[in-house]
Amino acid sequence: SPKARRGPLVAGALALVGLAAVGLAVVGPAPDVAPVQVRVASGVEGELLVDGRSRGRIEPAVELVFELPPGPHRFAVMADEGLSLARAVDLDGPARVELELPSAPAGASAAEDVAEPPEPEAVAPEAVEPEAVEPEAVEPEEVEPAPAAPPAVTPPSTPVDLADVLARCRNDDACQVEALAGRARSPLERATLIQAYRDLGRSADMVREMRAFLAMYPDAPQAPSYRRQLE
Repeated sequence: SPKARRGPLVAGALALVGLAAVGLAVVGPAPDVAPVQVRVASGVEGELLVDGRSRGRIEPAVELVFELPPGPHRFAVMADEGLSLARAVDLDGPARVELELPSAPAGASAAEDVAEPPEPEAVAPEAVEPEAVEPEAVEPEEVEPAPAAPPAVTPPSTPVDLADVLARCRNDDACQVEALAGRARSPLERATLIQAYRDLGRSADMVREMRAFLAMYPDAPQAPSYRRQLE
């Protein structure tokens, strides 16, 4: 009969529903990803940036401790001396991140060696009898006016987001130079550009930017260090 045929079908459907309920109870919802603890130490004093966002001031003798989600993160310190320390870390558990001072590239001196011309050989003058020469009237020379002082150097008006540049370029110094050259307008932005030139070994560009920095920001914290390097 029809009722007899529906009996096994209903029983089978109830069995499938029961299995589905057991499966959901076993699997359950996906667990949330727990953050991991990070300890950050720096070789210089300055502002700590994590993924382009400020985490406050950091000093060599003090570690900053906070939590971050697992995965890749970008750590950077903008030092008061004009140096920028950066490091990318892929977190998969509690970690300690150290930001150390980079070594200066070979040949990155402020003054480049200049070959001196050889001294001329001494030549004995030949004896020449003086000829009688009538004195000529000498007209007074015109004195040219002193050249006008060069115009004051002013920062460019095009704004630049330093945090965005550091997050986008990461450890790529060439990328930082491309983003900041001709656009840096604050002491921190120009100091970052100078450090990028230093890391790339571009001494002439580094010296030029140091002199422009001192002309615009003579009282900045980085100014004494740049003056010593240019001496």
